[in-house]
Amino acid sequence: MPTAPPAAPSPSYAALVAQGQRLFDSGHGRKAQALFEQALAEQPDGTDALVGLGYAQLDRGKMQEAIGSFKRALDQDGNHARAVFGLAESYRQQGNRSAALATFKRFLKLQPSGGDADIARRLVQDLNARGLSGASSCAPKRDFVSHHRSRGRSRPSREKTAGVRRMML
Repeated sequence: MPTAPPAAPSPSYAALVAQGQRLFDSGHGRKAQALFEQALAEQPDGTDALVGLGYAQLDRGKMQEAIGSFKRALDQDGNHARAVFGLAESYRQQGNRSAALATFKRFLKLQPSGGDADIARRLVQDLNARGLSGASSCAPKRDFVSHHRSRGRSRPSREKTAGVRRMML
């Protein structure tokens, strides 16, 4: 009697994260999230999977979940710039101006130059201006995606997710 072929070995943590990243970049956030979760089952303290999961959650509007994922990643690596930026953006989208401002400033200390630093500086200026005007919320006049679209970085076919996808790179 023939035996069943052996089960294929499960993908490694790194392969799951890489595949999740590719799916996320191509607009398949839910599938990517499942792969990041699978990677975390393999390596529960995996910083890259936690960051990927955070951006997938942010992409879906799950701010509290995203904040939790980014904080877990930062528990593993307190200087992970993408995690700090994701946390700041989660706070900003949630409307938590003071936490967003402090966290974007933290990001700028970690990464003072480059395109993401330029974006963070503009967001800090915007958050400061809103504070001076007495606004109680930091709900953006232009969303994060518009920021990146104006810089030519987003894909028009995925308006909702282009901004956060950029940060995953």
